[in-house]
Amino acid sequence: MEGAVQIAETTVDQPLTLSCAYSGVGLLCLRKGDLPQAIAMLERSLGVCQAGDIQLLLPYVASHLGYTYALSGAPR
Repeated sequence: MEGAVQIAETTVDQPLTLSCAYSGVGLLCLRKGDLPQAIAMLERSLGVCQAGDIQLLLPYVASHLGYTYALSGAPR
């Protein structure tokens, strides 16, 4: 799980790859019920999407992040 993020951060300097790695790990954490970690990874993915102007993934990541926020009950 952390390997995908580490590879994306250190060897591939592309926002799309990085955003996909963060969102993939975030979704895995969501499915495992680790909501704090899922939120952290999905927020990072969303930030990369916004900074890199990656319109393709933006709605996908934002919707999963919103769902995770709702599950966590945390006010945002």
